[in-house]
Amino acid sequence: MRSANSLVDAAQSMPAARLCQNRAVPGRIDIVIPAHNAAATLARALQSAVRDRPDEHVIVFCDACDDDSEAIARAFEGVTVAAGRAGSAAAARNRGAGLGDAAYVAFLDADDEYGPGWLDAVRDSIAAHPEAVAHYCAPVVDDGRGHRHRLAGGASGDIRAALLTTIKIPTPALVVRRAAFDAEQGFDESLYAAEDFDLCVRLHRHGPFRFVPGDHVVMHQHWPSLTRGDLDGLLRYRDATLRALDKLAPLDEVVARARDQAETDFLVDSAVRLLAAGHPRAARQDLHRALARDPGRWRAWALAGLTVLRPDQVTALRTWRARWRRRDRPGHPSPEV
Repeated sequence: MRSANSLVDAAQSMPAARLCQNRAVPGRIDIVIPAHNAAATLARALQSAVRDRPDEHVIVFCDACDDDSEAIARAFEGVTVAAGRAGSAAAARNRGAGLGDAAYVAFLDADDEYGPGWLDAVRDSIAAHPEAVAHYCAPVVDDGRGHRHRLAGGASGDIRAALLTTIKIPTPALVVRRAAFDAEQGFDESLYAAEDFDLCVRLHRHGPFRFVPGDHVVMHQHWPSLTRGDLDGLLRYRDATLRALDKLAPLDEVVARARDQAETDFLVDSAVRLLAAGHPRAARQDLHRALARDPGRWRAWALAGLTVLRPDQVTALRTWRARWRRRDRPGHPSPEV
C-alpha cells in the first residue's frame, strides 16, 4: 500500500476524476473533511468522526490554512492529512476523496459534527439497499443562538423533484458510492455554492437515493454565514445556485420540467435572506425577477411591499403585529386599523 506522502503527491498532480479509479475497497467508508483555517472547530469534527470507530479512515485536506488546523489534524492518530491550495470547499473535498480507497465516501465540514451511530446506520442502510448510490439523513441545524431545527428529508428512490422543492442534502449528511462519485468527476469546482445540489442530481444517473432516519448530523450555523451575511456573499450564492439549475436543465429531464418553478422559488427565498440581512434593494430586484416569471406568486407580492417600508414603518408594523397577537388578553386593546 502506498505511503501517505505518495498519496498526497498523487492527489496534487492528478485530475479529480482519476484520483481513485480502481482503488475502491469494499466494506469501508472514507470520511473527507475539508478545512480552511478551521482550528476552532476541527477537533470537534474529528472527535465525532472517530467516536464510534476509532479505526475509521478520516482524511483532512487543509486548504491554504495559516492557523493550527494541520497540527490539530495530525494530532489524531491514523488520520490522513494533506495540505495544499485547492481554492474552494468543492475542490478540497475532491482532493481529499482522492486520498482514500474505500467503496463509499462520506463528507463532513470542519465546523459540523456527526452524531453517535451515524456511520453504523449508513452501513446498515448499505447492506439493506445495495442498489442505492447515496445514503443521506436530515441534519439538525444549530443556529448558534440557542435554536435548532431539522432540514426536510424522508424521501427515497428518485428524489430529484424533491431536491428542487423541499429537500436539501448538505454534504455532511451525504455518503456516496465511490464509483459513481468518480464517474461524475466529483463536485463541480466551478460552482461557488450549490455544489451539493448539483452532485446529488447528477448521481441519479447511477442509482436511487436512500434516506436514513435519525438525528445523525449536526450542522453549526455561523453569523454571518455564506447564505446569510454580507451582500456580496449572498449574491454569489444566489448566482451560483441559478447557474447550477441552468447547467443541469439541458442534461436532466426532471430538472428541465421543474426548472422555472424552482428558479422562481429560489429567487423568493433569496429575497427573504437579503431582506433579513438588511439589503432591501437587492431583495426587491430578486422579487421583481420572481414576479416576472410568475405574476401570481402572492408571497413575492407580500415581500415586495415590505422592501419599500422605511425603518420607522417596519418598527410600527412590528408593534402593531405584537399588539394584534395580544388582542384577546385582558387589558390589551385591539389594534386600530
